[in-house]
Amino acid sequence: MEDTKPFTTYRQQLRILRSRGLEVPTDGKAKRALKRIGYYTLINGYKHLFLARDTHGNVIHPEKFIPGSSFKEILALYNLDKELRSILYDGLLAYETTLGAQISYCFSMKYPEKHSYLAMDNFSSNPNKLPHILKTISSLSSTINRKASERRDNAIKHYVNKHRHVPLWVLVNFLTFGDLNYFYSNCTEDVKVDIAKYFSIKRRHEYGLIKIPSLTTDVIETINHLVNHFRNAVAHNEITYSKYLYKSAKLKSIK
Repeated sequence: MEDTKPFTTYRQQLRILRSRGLEVPTDGKAKRALKRIGYYTLINGYKHLFLARDTHGNVIHPEKFIPGSSFKEILALYNLDKELRSILYDGLLAYETTLGAQISYCFSMKYPEKHSYLAMDNFSSNPNKLPHILKTISSLSSTINRKASERRDNAIKHYVNKHRHVPLWVLVNFLTFGDLNYFYSNCTEDVKVDIAKYFSIKRRHEYGLIKIPSLTTDVIETINHLVNHFRNAVAHNEITYSKYLYKSAKLKSIK
């Protein structure tokens, strides 16, 4: 079988781009950018806005760049997206931290017993959620076992060895956002309501308004879904500026 994607040197890559009509500087900056970022990540990831299209809006093949398009513009779009991911990451991480703090506080206040988060009776009584609840409990238990078995010291290992118990407010710091998302989704309605109340109060304080509608538990689940989606995208350096979600029937509106 013929190799349709053979290895090409940096010079060959730049020659290909010029042959397709892209303006490429000759001062060495383009070559250094390819070395630092990679052709696939930079060009294949961010070329689409600059490709010539037919009257139906479809990309012309073989690919040609819109006249006047430049390597500098593609690099600028990449840098813009990189900065966007950085901004989003700060906000997403702040939300993740707050969600973990409120889950641990509200759940532990309702169920203060040791290892209460490993008891299925302390979660939703909805029979449809049972498989998800068991999965959540299994994930929490696995996290404790894995961290307690590590050679290096960590908070979970300390609490297991010294107290034979890991409080939820310690455990949440070792959970992924996906774990926190499922945990919230599987909580009893009263725990969810308490968490939603906190975010409603926080929202009013941040905007300085009294009449902002309260956030419902469904809205919090929607926010968690969105945050989880973009959190994964940002963490894996996916293209972010053009990312969007298809709204399913289960995805509630946020006002």
